[in-house]
Amino acid sequence: MRSRINPIGVIGILLVSVSVLLAVLVVIIGVGDTETSVLESVVGAIAILSGLSGVFLGVSSLSNFKLDNVREYFTKGDDSAVADFRDPIYKHYEEMIVKMDDSYTDSDIDNKTKGKYEEAVKKISAFYHLWGMLAVKKYLPMWPFESSSGISVIKLFQGSIDYIVLRRKDNKLYAEYFEKFYDLIIKKYGKEFAKIDESININITIDNYSDIIKKGRT
Repeated sequence: MRSRINPIGVIGILLVSVSVLLAVLVVIIGVGDTETSVLESVVGAIAILSGLSGVFLGVSSLSNFKLDNVREYFTKGDDSAVADFRDPIYKHYEEMIVKMDDSYTDSDIDNKTKGKYEEAVKKISAFYHLWGMLAVKKYLPMWPFESSSGISVIKLFQGSIDYIVLRRKDNKLYAEYFEKFYDLIIKKYGKEFAKIDESININITIDNYSDIIKKGRT
C-alpha cells in the first residue's frame, strides 16, 4: 500500500514551525523592547498555536492508527489461521441461505455444529467480534468494507447464525460485535451489495433467520 501525505499532519507541523518562529521573535523583542504588552501578545499567540498544533497532531495520530488497523485487518484476515476456516461457513451459507436446501433439518444443523462447521464459526466469530468492536468504537474505518470485503462479512455472519443461535442459549452476548459489525455493513452498503450479488438477502437477522429459512423451503 503506497503511503499518502496526511494533510492534517502537515498542518500540525506547520503550526509547530510557526510557534517556534514566534518564540524566536519573543527573544528578539525582549532584547530590544521593554514593553511587556507586546511580549504578552506574542506569548499568547504562541500558546494558541501550540494548542492548535497539538490538536492537529493528535487527529493525525488517530488517522494513522486507523490506517494501521486496516492494514492489520487484511494481514490477519489473509493468514491461514483465519482464511482456512471461511470455506465451511461459505458452504453452509450456500446450502442454507442461497439454496434453501429442503434436505436440511434441525437435527442436521445440530450435527454440523459438532464438526468442522463448529470449529470454523468459533474461529471466525472470535475474529470478527474483535474487529467489529473496533469498527463500532470508530477505531476501524468502514470504507475498506464497501466492496468484496463487506460482502464476505455478510455471508460469513449469515452462514454462522445457526451456531451463534445455539451458543446464545447459554451466552446471550456470544459474537455480539460480529453481529453489530454485520448490522453496520448492511446499513451502510447492503442495498448496493444486493444489486451486485442477487444471493444476498439484506433483511436477514438472527431474530428472523429461522422464519426466512422455513418460508424459503415451503
